[in-house]
Amino acid sequence: MKEDYFQRNSLFEDVYYLTKGYESCVPGHHYGPARREYYLIHIIEEGEGTFISKEVKYNLKAGQFFMIYPNETNYYKADEQDPWKYYWIGFEGGKVESLLKSVGITRQTPVGKTHDRKETINLMKKIIQTPNTDNVSLITLQSYFYSLLAHLSIEQELYDSETRPDIINKDVAYTNQAIQLIQDNYKDTDFSIKQVSDELALNASYLSQVFKRTTGRTMNDYLIDYRIQKGRELLDTTQESIQDISESVGYINPLSYTRIFKNKMKMTPREYRKKREHYKDR
Repeated sequence: MKEDYFQRNSLFEDVYYLTKGYESCVPGHHYGPARREYYLIHIIEEGEGTFISKEVKYNLKAGQFFMIYPNETNYYKADEQDPWKYYWIGFEGGKVESLLKSVGITRQTPVGKTHDRKETINLMKKIIQTPNTDNVSLITLQSYFYSLLAHLSIEQELYDSETRPDIINKDVAYTNQAIQLIQDNYKDTDFSIKQVSDELALNASYLSQVFKRTTGRTMNDYLIDYRIQKGRELLDTTQESIQDISESVGYINPLSYTRIFKNKMKMTPREYRKKREHYKDR
């Protein structure tokens, strides 16, 4: 996997990059169900996979794309036999939604195809290879982004009633609701997984089985992973103390937070912050 991160730049308010990268997925590799806090587009170079958005499942392949919108729960998974390889760009900006809409991409129509697969992939390679070290490079990347939009279009047949993708089953619907509750309450130090089943008025054992069957992990594992993710974001973007960060992500005891963080990340929060600061200074 290759991935680059960007610092916010005041020159670009309409559209600006947050991350870009490339992934050659192993069979069955998946992400979610989860929400992002920014826009994220995937351009599929090879292989196949499944994308689920708004309880609709899309089976996608090379030459197609899928768009993830901020604060919407999505799930995507590489095919077991022919796993996909894709490029991605994460971005934000004041005019992003209107720019996407201008080429037909909306929250209701988040998947489509590229006009010219070869040209689009070459453009994505340029985006990946262009550094983000100075304003000239950033301006070049901006021009590539607008060129990319011109290469995308919506496949109307994906949304016609006669060929509408399968509506996902209630297991995934319950899982999405559980994910939403966890993400809404992870900061609460008194929050427990039992509250999720209580809120959904479901048997705790049943919901646990549904969640594990749908995502491949337990709700408690998901809660821990999400808290670690949010803690990493605070370590990356603030100078808050480890104690304050631990409380911000639902841990009263910073020693417990440090132990869990180290178990997942193979380093302490302090070591992680130091490593990231060293990377940013390069």
